[in-house]
Amino acid sequence: MMNKEFTTEFIHRYSYVVKDIIRGNNHSVFYVGNRKKTLVINEDVRQLRRIIIKVFEVEENAFVRNMIKGLLNGKSSTAIMAEMHMAKNAFIERKHRFEDKVFMYCIYHGLVTIEELEQVSILDRKNPKNANS
Repeated sequence: MMNKEFTTEFIHRYSYVVKDIIRGNNHSVFYVGNRKKTLVINEDVRQLRRIIIKVFEVEENAFVRNMIKGLLNGKSSTAIMAEMHMAKNAFIERKHRFEDKVFMYCIYHGLVTIEELEQVSILDRKNPKNANS
């Protein structure tokens, strides 16, 4: 099953993982800093990829589509902001809305349990478990 943290992290690492999904591999290995990470590619992960593609395809605003395309191609946030002449706050807001929309599709497709939804905090977007303190 998926949770908000996993979907957000997957979007950030999409450009690394998508190649292995397309090849039909059952796992993907990539580095975050100096740490080696392994992601098991199961049907839920494949479904998440299809959801991300769907969200990209249904977006009507060309400006936002271009931003999403940059994210999925592995461009850094700074590079996208510079290329598109976006203010940092505007970029972050649109990126979060994209991540939220992907998560809503995951809920719709039954990839998220009620327990995982209860973990999502209204106060603390980055760390849902610390928001209740």
